[in-house]
Amino acid sequence: MTKKSLLLVGVLALATLPVASAKTYTISLYEPATAGHVQLKAGQYVLAVKGSNAVFTEYRPSLYIEATEPEYGKSFTVPVKVATETQKFHRTAVVSEKKGATEQIEVIDLGGSRRELQFSN
Repeated sequence: MTKKSLLLVGVLALATLPVASAKTYTISLYEPATAGHVQLKAGQYVLAVKGSNAVFTEYRPSLYIEATEPEYGKSFTVPVKVATETQKFHRTAVVSEKKGATEQIEVIDLGGSRRELQFSN
C-alpha cells in the first residue's frame, strides 16, 4: 500500500469510530404505545439517540441457537427533548400513561446515563 492509501484507510477508520460506538438501549413494549406522533406495536425495540431524535428499530432476537445475528425490522424516528438529570439511571425505563384507549410514552430514562428522553404528545 502506498502512504496515501494507508492514510486514507486510517482517516476512514477514525471517521467511523463515533458511529460504531453509538450507545443503544433495548426496550420492551407489552402493548401498543404512541411515542410522539408514531404508533409502536407491542414488542422489542432497539433505541438509539441521534441528536434530538429517538430512533426505534424493531428487534427480533433469533430463536435459533445457530443464528448469530438478530433480525431487525422497520425504524421509526421521533423528535424528543433530551434532558440531563443529576443522577445516573440504574436501568432503562419507559414511563407511559394510558390516555383513552392508547398508551402514551412520556419519558424514557436511559440506563447507565443521566439522560432522559421526553416525548411531546
